[in-house]
Amino acid sequence: MRVGGLYGYLTPEEAWAVTPRFEAANPFADDGGAWVRFQGKYGRINIKGEWVVPIDYALVKDNIPALSWERVGDRRTLKAGRGTVVMSIEPACDREVAKNARGEIIWPEKDGVAEISEARP
Repeated sequence: MRVGGLYGYLTPEEAWAVTPRFEAANPFADDGGAWVRFQGKYGRINIKGEWVVPIDYALVKDNIPALSWERVGDRRTLKAGRGTVVMSIEPACDREVAKNARGEIIWPEKDGVAEISEARP
């Protein structure tokens, strides 16, 4: 709910679960977390308003239910579901490279093929 230009979260009984302090706020996902913007940066909170992902991200994309992009410094990470890393894009020498969940470089492509998959134990 928005109050005075800031967003917070109400309980079903309409009491404040998380007081308004966010510039932007997304609904809580099935895993109990919500992306919010605070002081110009994004982080993720739980239903108590506690930070579960610090406010270090300049940009997140959470409008696709299963995927979200997170940025910390020069590294961008694509995560699925409850935070499983799918791939990352990070600087390497004089260019950027994309790595799959196993840390293998997938871009620039090797023989024209890029493999993207979730890490498996």
